[in-house]
Order: sequence, then C-alpha cells, then structure tokens
Amino acid sequence: MKIAIVDDNKEFLLIIKNVLININNQLNISCFEDGFTFLKKAMEYELVFLDIDMPNIDGITLSKLLYEHNINIIFVTAHEEKMIHAFGKNVIGFVLKDNLNNGLAKLLNDLNIQTNKPYLIIPNKQTEIKIYFEEIVYISYYLHDVNFHLANQSDILVKDRNLKDFETLLNDDFMLINRSTIINLAYANNYKNGNVYLMDKKLPVSRRRAKDLQIKIIERKLAHVKKY
Repeated sequence: MKIAIVDDNKEFLLIIKNVLININNQLNISCFEDGFTFLKKAMEYELVFLDIDMPNIDGITLSKLLYEHNINIIFVTAHEEKMIHAFGKNVIGFVLKDNLNNGLAKLLNDLNIQTNKPYLIIPNKQTEIKIYFEEIVYISYYLHDVNFHLANQSDILVKDRNLKDFETLLNDDFMLINRSTIINLAYANNYKNGNVYLMDKKLPVSRRRAKDLQIKIIERKLAHVKKY
C-alpha cells in the first residue's frame, strides 16, 4: 500500500513516518509539506494522513478536492475540537498528535494493513516497481548489478547496486547461500551435492552455508506436515 503524509511541520512529518514504520516496516511512505504538491500526485496513493492546520490550503479543503480520487483519508491534528468539521467522502478516521503511537497502531490494525503481504520497492529505469516477497525465487549479483528472478520466469535488473542494499530489507524466508545469491526458502525443493534446487534452477551453495540451508529446508518441510 502506498501511503502519503501531508503536514507543513517537518518534525511531525518525520514523527508520523517513524511511527508508521515501527508498526510496519514494509509500508511505502511518501511525505509532503504542501497540500498542492500532494494534490498533483494524489492518484498514486491509497491512503493519506492529512494535517488539518496548514497554510496555503488546509486539510479540510484539501480533502474536498480529493473527492474524485479513490483515496482513504485519515486526519491528523493537535486540536480535537476541529474534528467536528473533519467528515466527508473517503474520511475513515482521525488521530490526535498527542496520541500518535496508539492511535496509528489501532487505525492500521482496523484497516488490516499489518497483515498485508510484504514487498520491496525497487528502482527500475525512471520509475519504481513493487515486488512481493512471494514472487521472488532468488536474487543474484553480477558485475555491480542485482537481478531479481521471479516466479513468473521474468527478471528485473537493478544496475549499480549490491546484495546488501536489499538483504537487510528481506525477512527470514530468504537466505544468502553464497556471496552473490540470495534465495527464497519457500522455493527450495532440495539440497544435493553442493547445490540447491529451486523450481527449474540449480544454484551452488557455499560450504559454510550448506548445513544451515539443509536444516532450514527440513524445518520448512516439517512445518507443512499435518499431525493427526
């Protein structure tokens, strides 16, 4: 889910963003200090956290300009009394700035955002691409480029990057099997003679990672065995 935060106060922009990331570090979040700047890109987002008190254009007025967009609105304010005016199409809630941690956590839980499938946002030419973890079979590195090999047999090349740029963003479903390859354990069918088999691929595994990989493959297979 692509989320926007609109607040003229830079400090609160960072606070709200950090609170959201602490709740779910897979959220794709953009920040805007001006309502008109956000309005130009509003159609790209599914949810916006909108400050009510802003110069140039306030949050209430901006929300009315968003009627034609399919975007959910959550108002953020330091003044509870102003919420009486914060109703309208696509407005799904409001959060007080002095209760951000609890308020945002509850709202995201109600929206079921926390259970969304994890994904990566990776650069691709002049744009960005969302790749869900479950789509990635393995990731390889060669000559300063990183290649994402997907389950649909397609590849996405990211130039001038290294594996470490993405390794820290992945979860425990992924494992580094050698210096240049990260695999998705969900696709690891078998390990034999120094190689791991994923779908129709055979990839070499370093000696020091072989034992750990075999254990992980067995654990995942056992986890899917039903007990009677």
